[in-house]
Amino acid sequence: MNTRFYRLSLVFFCISLGSWAGNPHEWSLTDCLEYAKEHNLEIRQKKIQILDAKVDLKQSRQALLPSLSASSSVNLSNGKSEQSDGSYSNHASLSNQYGLQAGISLFDGLSNYHQIRLSEVNQALAEISVAETVLQQNILITEAYYEVLYANETLLSSKTTAETSQKQVDYSAKLLNAGSITRSDYNQVLAQQSSDAYAVVVAENNLSLKLLTLKQLLELSNQDDFSVQIPDITLNDLAAPVPNKSDVIQTVLTAAPEVVSEKLSVEAAQIRVSKAKSSYYPSLSASAGISTGYNSFESSTYNKQLNQNIGQQIGLSLSIPLFNKGTTQAAVKKAKLSLQTTQIQEQSTKKQLEKTIESLYLDIQNAQSNYKAAETQLQSAEESHRLIEEQFALGMKNTVELLAAKALLSSATQSFLQAKYSIVLSKSLLNIYQNSIAL
Repeated sequence: MNTRFYRLSLVFFCISLGSWAGNPHEWSLTDCLEYAKEHNLEIRQKKIQILDAKVDLKQSRQALLPSLSASSSVNLSNGKSEQSDGSYSNHASLSNQYGLQAGISLFDGLSNYHQIRLSEVNQALAEISVAETVLQQNILITEAYYEVLYANETLLSSKTTAETSQKQVDYSAKLLNAGSITRSDYNQVLAQQSSDAYAVVVAENNLSLKLLTLKQLLELSNQDDFSVQIPDITLNDLAAPVPNKSDVIQTVLTAAPEVVSEKLSVEAAQIRVSKAKSSYYPSLSASAGISTGYNSFESSTYNKQLNQNIGQQIGLSLSIPLFNKGTTQAAVKKAKLSLQTTQIQEQSTKKQLEKTIESLYLDIQNAQSNYKAAETQLQSAEESHRLIEEQFALGMKNTVELLAAKALLSSATQSFLQAKYSIVLSKSLLNIYQNSIAL
């Protein structure tokens, strides 16, 4: 195995992105994920929704408490009134009224109780929604991160190919001057060098685009300097076995954020059915109050009138639903239909997650097989290219055979990189799903 292969399989993992200048800090994948967890706008919005859900829960609990209100009024009146001698005269009067009223719901068909349970579930849903969003962002960032690494290695490979092409052009020029090859042969080598140089430009643009995508996912400004840390991925890492598939699927289908969210949604739908049925039951409430007043028309003093005019009241109010034009029946039926829809959605989510995990395992198996084949193919292509280069220098091979060997080497290199990063990405995504357990 020659120097080029070692460069592709090991050295690429350990060098920095030399084409990017600026911030000396290099972002690892962990750095990216942790930063996004704190700064991603969607995640921050979800955290605010948790606070909103807590307010709703507090309000629903306070609905069980009695209500208490105070009232006060003052009235000034002026008009004619009949005197004892039968005459009328103008008379102005001032009156005050004071009151204190209290009320409490004694029974409402357990509607308030169901509302409290619903608010508790909604708060749990808001909290698990954060975990769901973090999982989704982790997947997107991980994919973008490895696309950057793949684009970087593609660029380095393209530069190596372009350097080799330039050396072949220089050597072919000497052969042309010596009369060992024709002008047509030289032009073919020169054309290939131009194509390889253009491939470098394309790879640089692709790398810049992948980097921009990652920065946008991290909510970083385009003006911020940004460089990515190249992980030290060994061949043992690529060939390492993955966890047992059945265990992973069982874990994910039990405690993944999406599954927990669907379970909570089903529970919330069941509570809504019970809450809708509360309207079938009578409601009973109690009220009490105390009041007093003052009127200047009376001869007693202000304080004496307030003491004399004190009055109390207490009462019960019972409301029995007899007929409400089918409103309650319709509400109950719609709540039950919503419950069925939510239960189906829960099953669909589990099947989709299971399908995703199955696909990741299949991707890993295929990529590992492809990697072994690509590694062998790359070794053969490099050796073939080296021999043909030597034979070309001795005049034993023509330009067409040289360029064909070079194209085969370029294709083998690309297949090698694709297989390698397919393994790394699939394993990383599997690890994300396995560790995204909703606590």
